[in-house]
Amino acid sequence: MKERKVNFPLLLKFSKNDKSKETSKNAESNVKNKRKFAIYPSPVVNRYEILVQRSAYTYDEVEEWYPKLPYFHEDAQKPFKFSSLLPIVSTIANYKWKKYLYGDLISGLSVAFLQMPQGLAYGLLASMSPVSGFYTSFFPVLIYIFFGTCPQISMGTNSVTALITAAMVEREVDVYLNQDDDNTTLSTEEHMGYRESVASASAFGSGMLLLLMGIFRVGFVTSYMPSSFVGGFTAGAAVHIVTSQVKHIFHIKIRTHAGVGKIIRTYCDVVKEIPKTNIADTGLCILSMGVLLLFNLLNPKIKDWRGYEVPINLIMIVVLTLFSHFLDFGPVWGMNTVGEVPFGVPAPTLPRFTVLPNIVSDVVALTAITFAMTISMAMLMAKIHNYDVDSNRELIAYGLCNLGSSFFKCQVSSVSPPRTMILSNTGAETMLNGVPTALFLFIMFFAGTLLKSLPIAYLAAMIIVAVKDLLLQFLTVPKVWKVSKADFFVWTGTWLVTVFADLPWGIITGMSISILGLVINNQVIEGSLIVCANNEDLLLRGEDRMFVHQPKGIRIFYFPSQLFFANAEIFKKQLFQNVFDPTTVHAMDYQLAEDLSSSVMDLENAEVKCIIIDCSAITYIDMDGVNMLKMVIILYRKAGIQILLARVPERTIRVLENGDFFALLPKSCVFHDVEDAMYKEQETRYGVSRLSLTFSTVLIPTNDPSSVNVQNAGSEIF
Repeated sequence: MKERKVNFPLLLKFSKNDKSKETSKNAESNVKNKRKFAIYPSPVVNRYEILVQRSAYTYDEVEEWYPKLPYFHEDAQKPFKFSSLLPIVSTIANYKWKKYLYGDLISGLSVAFLQMPQGLAYGLLASMSPVSGFYTSFFPVLIYIFFGTCPQISMGTNSVTALITAAMVEREVDVYLNQDDDNTTLSTEEHMGYRESVASASAFGSGMLLLLMGIFRVGFVTSYMPSSFVGGFTAGAAVHIVTSQVKHIFHIKIRTHAGVGKIIRTYCDVVKEIPKTNIADTGLCILSMGVLLLFNLLNPKIKDWRGYEVPINLIMIVVLTLFSHFLDFGPVWGMNTVGEVPFGVPAPTLPRFTVLPNIVSDVVALTAITFAMTISMAMLMAKIHNYDVDSNRELIAYGLCNLGSSFFKCQVSSVSPPRTMILSNTGAETMLNGVPTALFLFIMFFAGTLLKSLPIAYLAAMIIVAVKDLLLQFLTVPKVWKVSKADFFVWTGTWLVTVFADLPWGIITGMSISILGLVINNQVIEGSLIVCANNEDLLLRGEDRMFVHQPKGIRIFYFPSQLFFANAEIFKKQLFQNVFDPTTVHAMDYQLAEDLSSSVMDLENAEVKCIIIDCSAITYIDMDGVNMLKMVIILYRKAGIQILLARVPERTIRVLENGDFFALLPKSCVFHDVEDAMYKEQETRYGVSRLSLTFSTVLIPTNDPSSVNVQNAGSEIF
């Protein structure tokens, strides 16, 4: 390696601005003598400024003098370690009993009191028996203890996935009943068994997809599900959830509709059947919703006062079950109840794999929703509790949760936001918080027969109250409009299609609008010129500022996007508009223009000797982008103008190397920063050897416009 004088480490100097007169004289002297650096007076009175002194570097010089550390592939091997595949091992090995035990115990029991009633309710929501939802509340929790990495995530039943499962199950049951006349004589148990086998098949398929996504490390696709899409879809799904419970609120029988316009057709049937309403069911549902909503308001205050929340869902289940049993709600009042609940843990059974080809679209939709909602909640918890979450390891955990539970009559399991927030707020520390939850639910397997008198109307009330927050997302729509019009159209478009068409169409529409928005955004990119402050070494984007100027003989162009096939022409158009079009006018012929107004503009462009392209935002470039850069360089070179690149990301450098770009533009024209490129151009133009640059930047801006010094010190250099 050749010897070279390097200013290392970074030199910082602080100086009071009360010496501005002396500093101004030094700056003027440096301009006249064209010395290697200048110190400009700050435009801010009574402030400090930073003076940074370093050498000017090309990209290769930075790589030579500051080489990268060796890469040992440690991160690549990490996923294949035993402790990585089974995180519970490291959790137990590093468990701090005195610090973690109380929080894990309290949070686990707190969420268990909600897990059981929600399981019963969402089993009903999925068009199956309530006990199947209870199974889904237990087995995924048990599996996630061993493979999960986010302590606050509560796996189990979810309202949105239950609703999609319901539509799928109803459709497949209709197909099955119409295939053979013998199927129409199925007993209630056989009929429910077929429903459960279809739901468990969807859990198996979804689990396989999630597991494969984790193995092949495709967790990055979360970035293609914007929050506006998730918000619009979940708000629309909440309307479907409420609609699905209307028949239980009024205790009426209506047909299950599917496809476009199912909600409208459902409410038409409800209007026809309203005269058959069971007043007892309706009254109990309304009363239960009132109590639940009241405690939703009171529980935060009770927690601040007593340190815990009232488990109102569990209390209501116990009270209503006792009342229903002793007052004969079913036989006397004609109310619908849960009915017989199997005793003990269910025996493992194979899912009905033969229906998988018929439910591929449903499985994909369930997988996408599970993935988006669960990963989003995991990232939120990681942000709140200050830890990192590996989306690929989480995908493996979600896949195993669904695969394992599919052999126990379970529907697709996903995260539950309310239960997750309970774990977060009650102090869950490690994955072992799932142990008390699983233990409580296991005990309830043998006490579940006591729940046979529980009114279904209460479960319907609990479902509606649970999705209240999803419905209230509509209150955020004005804010979405104010922040981003594109997000507003994604949100409303997804919601409208989800509600008035169907859930799968809502997913397709939301993702399509989101992708269309990306395409449109790439077509409305606005590049800009970077200008210099008059009296300090400060580079600013945009010419529409006071006290700035174009650097003499240089134009600095910034393109705020990646460069690929969709916007390569936009890049060229923006560059030509901001500098000038070399294909229409030769740079050296401007002074020959006859029109006075055009001559002023042409004389300005005639001084341009160099164009510096700030590539900091070009984090990705494809072959079309490489070819466009080559074309631009050739066109400007014919016009007698040199092109320099600055702040090129390393990934982009590798693509340029593979595309033979540096055969046209040598790497000596690729610089570490914009200032380095400016220095190199000045050195070439003036023929002066300069070993270092010094830049001054004001730290604290002033609010007093009168304090700004409009002196144009140093403008001869920059």
